[in-house]
Amino acid sequence: MNNCILHEEKVPDESENTQEKEDLDYEEKVPDESENTEEKEDLDYEEKVPDESENTQEKEDLDYEEKVPDESENTEEKEDLDYEEKVPDESENTQEKKLDDFVFVFCGGKCGTSTLFQTFKNNGYDTLVTHGLEYYNNHLRSENSRSITEILEDTSNEYKNVYFFDSYRTPIERKISSFFQNIHLTFPNYNELSTDYLINYFDKNLLKDIEEVHPIDEMLTYYNVPLFKTFDFSKGYNIITQKCSNGTNKIFVKLLFKDIHIWDKILTEIMGKQIILYNENLSKNKNYYKLYNEFKKKYKVPKWYIDNYLINDINFKIYNNKKDQDEYIKKHSSNC
Repeated sequence: MNNCILHEEKVPDESENTQEKEDLDYEEKVPDESENTEEKEDLDYEEKVPDESENTQEKEDLDYEEKVPDESENTEEKEDLDYEEKVPDESENTQEKKLDDFVFVFCGGKCGTSTLFQTFKNNGYDTLVTHGLEYYNNHLRSENSRSITEILEDTSNEYKNVYFFDSYRTPIERKISSFFQNIHLTFPNYNELSTDYLINYFDKNLLKDIEEVHPIDEMLTYYNVPLFKTFDFSKGYNIITQKCSNGTNKIFVKLLFKDIHIWDKILTEIMGKQIILYNENLSKNKNYYKLYNEFKKKYKVPKWYIDNYLINDINFKIYNNKKDQDEYIKKHSSNC
């Protein structure tokens, strides 16, 4: 729009000024030269010079009248055609670059992150996965590549809808799953260790602090969107949309890990198209699976954790209804 206005104001003025200037220069210059020449040659050739002068002037006048307008008109017409052809193409190309959907899987560890990533990727979405802003920069960003904040800014300019997906998983199950996901790093010889030894290590070093991050909260805060305070159990997910001035919608979604078996139906409803679920990174496919099951069967949640942490866990209260909270606490308290 601005280019069109600038071009329309610039081209006519330049053309008119150029032509007026050339006309003035010609009118001032040619007569003076003609008159001087004519006066000098009249003394010697009264019959010959006037004819030559008149013919020469008439020829030059005709040449000028034919040449200048044609050049000016052709130049202006050419510039106008080039401009008219160029600007719409630029506008159309810009619109084409505004792609439909980009999906960020900003999901907590052991909450279905890999399943969400593979599901969106295999269903044709441009997708990026991470456990948080700093996690991406510290663990996933390659040398000389964009930071996560730069990626967020670029996608906001290039896509119509930018989604952020996270999933909630009950804390004790999530913590145990995370412990075994990385057990080979902590204990390379884990198969040689007793279950009691692993349980003791887990309670003392991991239970209180491991996997307390909820990335959706980080993204809501980053974009100045209020945190979720309740959960829509009737739909099975929370969703909130932030409309941006550049035409992009930022859409924040929180799922429940316990509903992973019906995520295909939930995601189909959210995305407005058929979504096929692709399960990934399942514990049953891991080398530690047998030991993992033995650990869960034998594990008893310490009373100090339930009394001091679980019952005060805000996310536990948001993403579990009152009945589920009571049953969960009862289930794990009976093992104390």
